[in-house]
Amino acid sequence: WQRAVDLLGGMLNSHVRPDTIIYNSVINACARSGQWVQAQDLYREMLNSRLKADSATYSTLINGYTRGAKWEMALEVGEQVKRKMSASIGNKGDD
Repeated sequence: WQRAVDLLGGMLNSHVRPDTIIYNSVINACARSGQWVQAQDLYREMLNSRLKADSATYSTLINGYTRGAKWEMALEVGEQVKRKMSASIGNKGDD
């Protein structure tokens, strides 16, 4: 996980803008290694970079949290997905 975080940092230092797929990969490496705080920080960093989380992002977070028995965190991500889907459905009639 540390190597993945270092590579992401190197991209950012070189002014290379990582995409959602890159962030998802690094978040996954952290989540699989039990680095929950780091995974959550990367998720926030991704959103602050104006990248959109996708189903892979949410799935990675939820799977990682449940593997580590971080149920509250997994449920919070599930609630975020639910809110996002509700907002998306509500906006479809605005076209």
